[in-house]
Amino acid sequence: MAQSRRERREVERRLAKASSATNDNRFTAVARHGALAPAGGGPKAIFKWLALCVTMVIVGGIALAGLMVWSVQKDIGYFDFTNVDGSPQVATVDGPVNFLLIGSDTRKDQGEGFTAEDKDADLADVIMLLHVSADHQTATAVSFPRDLMVSMPACPKTDGTGGTYPAQSRVQINSTISYGGPSCTALTIEKLTGVDIGFVGKIDFKGVIEMSNAIGGVPVCVTNDINDNDSGLHLTAGEHTIQGSDALAFLRNRHGVGDGSDLGRISSQQVYLSSLVRTIQTQGALTNPVRLYDLASAAARNMEFSSNLKDTGMLVSLGATAAGISLDNVAFVQAPVTEDPRDRNRVVLDPTLSTPLFQAIASGEGVRLNENSKTGIGSETVGEAPDAAASQSADAAPSTSAQPSPASGSPAPDASQPATVLPEGIVGQTARDQTCAVANR
Repeated sequence: MAQSRRERREVERRLAKASSATNDNRFTAVARHGALAPAGGGPKAIFKWLALCVTMVIVGGIALAGLMVWSVQKDIGYFDFTNVDGSPQVATVDGPVNFLLIGSDTRKDQGEGFTAEDKDADLADVIMLLHVSADHQTATAVSFPRDLMVSMPACPKTDGTGGTYPAQSRVQINSTISYGGPSCTALTIEKLTGVDIGFVGKIDFKGVIEMSNAIGGVPVCVTNDINDNDSGLHLTAGEHTIQGSDALAFLRNRHGVGDGSDLGRISSQQVYLSSLVRTIQTQGALTNPVRLYDLASAAARNMEFSSNLKDTGMLVSLGATAAGISLDNVAFVQAPVTEDPRDRNRVVLDPTLSTPLFQAIASGEGVRLNENSKTGIGSETVGEAPDAAASQSADAAPSTSAQPSPASGSPAPDASQPATVLPEGIVGQTARDQTCAVANR
């Protein structure tokens, strides 16, 4: 339902009041877990384009977030997240947090240019596992290529009959959502990696478009001209600020970057995501109540969450787990794969490289890219960005210990806990790394 002007003004008034109170440290924390986020926003916005309703509570201040969730919650959709036996998934934000983000390529209800006739099946265009370590000091986003061949467990049907889809020994991972919905994709990732997934979110095409518009565009650069008719992406070499359908085309573009494979597309997506983090940080978008409301509203209208996030307190607590993470401790990683011996056009997990990655995540550890690791075949590093939020915080705050107040509800995590350094062969980048998409020539 459209927001009335009167309702919107009331929300903006209350958001502005909450934002001011948060900056004056007069609000106590709503969540029991994690420190309050710094006033300038920050790299926790790694989740922003995909899970705004989660991220806003991470970076916007806990009190402000609680009000924001209240104002848009009526627009959020939910789906059942169950185990294979049909019992509901039970999750907690104590310790490590694992959140699966799915970008759906459904054309249904996507507006002009995305008709249902264009695509019969609902497939997972993007699959990303977001991991916050048990000490809440690092965050990792692991992207799975949609051409990955996997074994699918039995998945509960979503038609209310109580039946299940039978297990399959070999399916393409992006098709699992067409069997048992997002829950089936999550169960498949659990089986594949050994990682327990606590929460799931799904976003559609329109959501990506509306959120990129709400932030005012994201700067990206490309090494050479890209002209890809399949995705509709046409960019000249150099830097561009993209939003709307151009942002969607950049994220979906496959044939125009790297070697034309989905692996090249993943690293190109990381160019966008890391730039988005820095854009949100430098714009101060998360301290602007109107901009923050627009972002949250766009997400709420175009996202669905697992049913265990219906409780507002859980949503706020989930966001609080990643408060305070620096750009250097946010990693975008490609799930390590190798050519499928049965089909050269498909891939399978590389057991040698993937085992240490998923063992670390399953045990709640943080992970770091190897200093000798490279970006993926669809991107190249051009520099590092300064930590704007950290410098702003240092200028504004007195030189005291950065420990949370007793009101935050939990002690600061032990920052001395070491993160697992990944094998050199695993590719990716941090949120601080400035990268350009490499055109497919």
